[in-house]
Amino acid sequence: MHGLTGHQIPVSTNLGAGLYQYDETTLGIIVRVITTVIASILPLCSVVVLDVVQTNGLRLGIIVILTALFSLALSLMTSARKIEIFAATCA
Repeated sequence: MHGLTGHQIPVSTNLGAGLYQYDETTLGIIVRVITTVIASILPLCSVVVLDVVQTNGLRLGIIVILTALFSLALSLMTSARKIEIFAATCA
């Protein structure tokens, strides 16, 4: 990944070797792509898991866990307000 996004900066003797500088725009694009992929896969995984599980009690437990994970992902990966996260989780 470093070869694609960054370049090594000159390092003084006080800082040590192995310091890299990355372009903020490039990192922003990479983060947005990863976030979009995760946001797309998470609901799909929940559908597949719920299709495989047969018992209703286990299905309800999985729904609770997946809903909490979805809410956590929204709060960590977006700048959405609490009300927007709540609305998306309820939908």
